[in-house]
Amino acid sequence: MLTPEFTRRRLSRLDPLIDKVVQETLDEMAAHGPEADLVFDFGFRVPFRVISELLGLPEIDFDLFHQLGAARFDVSKGGDSSFGAATSSREFLIAEVARQRTDPGEGLIGAMVRDHGDEFDDVELGGVADGVLLGGYETSASMLVMSTFLLAGQPEAWQLLQTGSDDEVTAIVEELLRMLTPVQIAFARFAREDHDLFGKQVRKGDPVLVSLVQANRDPRTWDDPDTFDPHRSTTPSHLAFGHGMHRCLGAELGRMELKAALRGLARRFPDLELTGEDIDFRELSIVYGIDSLPVRLWQP
Repeated sequence: MLTPEFTRRRLSRLDPLIDKVVQETLDEMAAHGPEADLVFDFGFRVPFRVISELLGLPEIDFDLFHQLGAARFDVSKGGDSSFGAATSSREFLIAEVARQRTDPGEGLIGAMVRDHGDEFDDVELGGVADGVLLGGYETSASMLVMSTFLLAGQPEAWQLLQTGSDDEVTAIVEELLRMLTPVQIAFARFAREDHDLFGKQVRKGDPVLVSLVQANRDPRTWDDPDTFDPHRSTTPSHLAFGHGMHRCLGAELGRMELKAALRGLARRFPDLELTGEDIDFRELSIVYGIDSLPVRLWQP
């Protein structure tokens, strides 16, 4: 139902929107600078605004959904906060589907109601919309912030973002995805029968987890895999978006946002520097990330 909407060709219509969102976000940062917290002021706002526009959502409380997004993937308390946040988010989207049944908007929710409203009820379509919303901003937000953190120690790559060709920027983004891999494990699979898996005995019913970050740093595939190389070939492809039938639906949208946002940030604030001494990474979260990244955008 959704795959045709997320091909690179179909998403090309969003290029102007993404550029507009990036520029507006950078303008807001400049207006409140020279200090900023990239987690909320940049990393969250860019993908959240884009995916909200794509879905055709009304104005949304930024602070609320910033908290809900992080809580959805937080398993440090055994999942309680995750389930509570999921309920709040889903209820909002279910109510929005119900509203758009009588007044379908121009976004993806309106399109689903028009094209599939007779096949699915509000809860089902609201669940689909909730998955698109969450998947459309939380992982991209983490990638934008962690990428800036890594690039702060990579002056050559930071310069290439400002002056490099489109191919050079693409290579940097792919290398960032390989190195950082915010969704670090794939969804669990469960063995249907006893079998040998790479020399390990797996019993029927056993869960099997694939470490995407480990695969992306496999020395049998990558030379010097723990080193960031802005000139690394994009072949073979990394597994930051998964693979096969479970490959991330929003992979191309994520790439578009990363390229536009990181290039825009580097060009607008070429002298950006980190100001925090101790950076807090999420301790136990399905989506790896940074809770706060204070920066100075320019020298006063």
